[in-house]
Amino acid sequence: MVDTQEHRAEDRIERAEQLGREAASYWQVALRGMFALPNATVLSLSSAVLFVSGLAEQSFRRIEALSGRIGNEISRELKESRQASALPEGERARRQPSA
Repeated sequence: MVDTQEHRAEDRIERAEQLGREAASYWQVALRGMFALPNATVLSLSSAVLFVSGLAEQSFRRIEALSGRIGNEISRELKESRQASALPEGERARRQPSA
């Protein structure tokens, strides 16, 4: 009888250890879940910020290129108008379109 009681006690201890390991596993999952939500939030926000900053950079580059082209065209027009005003009076009349 003492032998069966010792056996039952050992079974209970073994079962308690199994339940303890299972509980530890659930605690790990719970803790990962607690940290997963803030991590996912931060990663989503950083992704959105990077996406918006990339779009802004592309837009500014396009605006810069467009303004450079417009500036070059204005410079060319100014240069042509200076050259036309430097021509003698007779040559200037031939170069200017008649209204």
